[in-house]
Amino acid sequence: MKKLVAGLTFATTLFTASNTFAYTLKPGDTLWKISQAYNITLSQLREYNPQIPMNSPIWAGEEINVPEYYTIVRGDTAWRISTRNHMTLTQFKQLNPTIKNINLIYAGHKIRIVNIKDIKRPFTWNPNPVIPTEKEILEQELKAHNIPYWQIKENQLPDGSYTLVIYSYVNSMENNDPLTPQQVEQIKQIAHERIDPQATIEHYFFSHYLGYGTIIHYHK
Repeated sequence: MKKLVAGLTFATTLFTASNTFAYTLKPGDTLWKISQAYNITLSQLREYNPQIPMNSPIWAGEEINVPEYYTIVRGDTAWRISTRNHMTLTQFKQLNPTIKNINLIYAGHKIRIVNIKDIKRPFTWNPNPVIPTEKEILEQELKAHNIPYWQIKENQLPDGSYTLVIYSYVNSMENNDPLTPQQVEQIKQIAHERIDPQATIEHYFFSHYLGYGTIIHYHK
């Protein structure tokens, strides 16, 4: 099901989307949050995306143009910037080899936040996009983060909410959790960023037959 992110009124001024790359909208995204993350104004973000019609809503799963470079502001750290842009510190270093010490970055400097090979532009706006389901999104993210699982089941509850149940292994008489604490935290982050910012997550041992499982409780 589509998740409405925010209503937009985009400027019609033509803009050449050079030095931009694709950002995939997530549940809970707003224009203000995106512009703040990339240190640009709302007007600039609108100019980056002239392909979006006037008064058109934006949906989680769609792509928009955002700047390839980020201008460091007071209070920024390499870790904070990397986390906001879904990078590791290693990737941050690789993209910015001129920074000799990532613990010494200064407000006003521009840094690269995406590999040039990942830049995709321009986009053709699709008013009726095919949006992946929450289960499909979760499967893609678990594979991308190398988090092991053997099955995911989606259930609708009587109150209209939903659960996604991630089974980690089956038919084992061992009580060892196949997931590390870090992987459990990654699942929580994925659920909040890609499924529902208000989702609740539980991880525990079900039974010797079902093994360990993680339950994501969310609303569409």
